[in-house]
Amino acid sequence: MKPVRTRPLQSADAEALLTFELDNREWFESHIDARGSAFYSVQGVTDHIAAYLADFTAGTSHPFVIEDDGGNIVGR
Repeated sequence: MKPVRTRPLQSADAEALLTFELDNREWFESHIDARGSAFYSVQGVTDHIAAYLADFTAGTSHPFVIEDDGGNIVGR
């Protein structure tokens, strides 16, 4: 198994997270309800991250991403 690391989700992750979500959309939608089309844009993911970070500030969640050794998001 290749090394991975976890780290907190950041506002600056919008484009990388969008790429991850688009690359894996078919798999996600086979396991969970499909997200609306507005989600699949930089603004949609930016809004999504902002909501998760607000939950973090409120102490109700701890959003994170999983990166491979090249710094690419491979999980969340």
